[in-house]
Amino acid sequence: MDSKTHARSFEELKKLFAQSNDIWEKVQLSTERYIAKRKEREPEYSWRSLPSKTKYLSMIARYWKDFVYLPLVNPAMDGLWGFLFLSKDETYKHLPSEFLPKSIKFTNREDKDGILKKMKESNIHFPCIAKPDFWEQSFWVAYITNETELEAYLETALPECLLQEYINKKKEYWIYCLKKWDTFTVSSCVEKVKPYIEGNGSDSIENLVQWLSISEDIKHRILQSIPVNERFQVPQTGKHINIVKSGSSYFGIIMEKRKIDKKIEEEMNEILTNYKGFYAGRFDILADSLEDIVAKKYKIVELNGSSWIPLHIYNPSNTVQENHDIMNQHFQDLFDIAKNNEEKYPWKKMSLPATANYIFKRVWEQKLPWSASKFRKVSFAIIRTYIKLEFSTLFA
Repeated sequence: MDSKTHARSFEELKKLFAQSNDIWEKVQLSTERYIAKRKEREPEYSWRSLPSKTKYLSMIARYWKDFVYLPLVNPAMDGLWGFLFLSKDETYKHLPSEFLPKSIKFTNREDKDGILKKMKESNIHFPCIAKPDFWEQSFWVAYITNETELEAYLETALPECLLQEYINKKKEYWIYCLKKWDTFTVSSCVEKVKPYIEGNGSDSIENLVQWLSISEDIKHRILQSIPVNERFQVPQTGKHINIVKSGSSYFGIIMEKRKIDKKIEEEMNEILTNYKGFYAGRFDILADSLEDIVAKKYKIVELNGSSWIPLHIYNPSNTVQENHDIMNQHFQDLFDIAKNNEEKYPWKKMSLPATANYIFKRVWEQKLPWSASKFRKVSFAIIRTYIKLEFSTLFA
């Protein structure tokens, strides 16, 4: 089936979103009204507090016909072109080793002693960071301080994981790079500011978290990430405590937009020189300052693929309109890159059933405990919709 037939067969799918061509405008207006209503009960509620499906529904409605081109954005990346199930370990192989944290790979079938031996061989010490090789948004990421915590992590770890040295830098930056032509440009540069508490000598960590000016959902996530025996400790007056070890917006990280410096772009181009077939993605970089990135005093925590949007979209002062404009420009850039790559990598285009099959296979392989059933339902729903539309086209 050629791409034109493929697109025509999905005309009915558009009707599932709405009966008109301006669905994204309607979603935007309804989103604004919903946020205003929630603010009456929760003054801190904002666009960033919305569920992901609500944030991106308008973009899905607007660009769904172009999604078959997304594999062409990063044809060299595995894991759905860097969109989902991207191996961090494989990505590291394309980047200069001097900018990477010391890291070892292990499976959940290994015992603690075997991993400790690997740590010693790689000169990795506690504290360190444990994370899945194939997952996003800081799920199953843990700050490990001793052997007991390592053993506990192994009990619930996913099949393939990484253990990395803890990088003690003052700041973390998320830098999004796009290569529409011959060189990369930086479309977004933000500094992550993590929530923290300050002790008063009388209240527990749990109570101090409850007083933070963040949404109730994020407070709950933060408290769940703090060991129970620590939640009831009473910090000394004036003691600054970083209550979030992860760098994900899932835990209320504030994204402060930073000026895009030409020297930063030059540095990003230099470290991506040997990564052929990569055109769009976001660096997670630890450094004491942006000047240190230019001076090559930094470490790359991750390089994510095309699924990640420019994170200045989470600036608290942004309006819904501004965020939709940012997303619209970003998706347009991605599809421009994809269509520029179509002649070079025509075999990379992937139909919706093939995408669903891939997701189902990877979820099954990784034995994801809480999300497996959810992803299976999504995969089967995609396949059912596709078959329905194909038959409706054949017998029209």
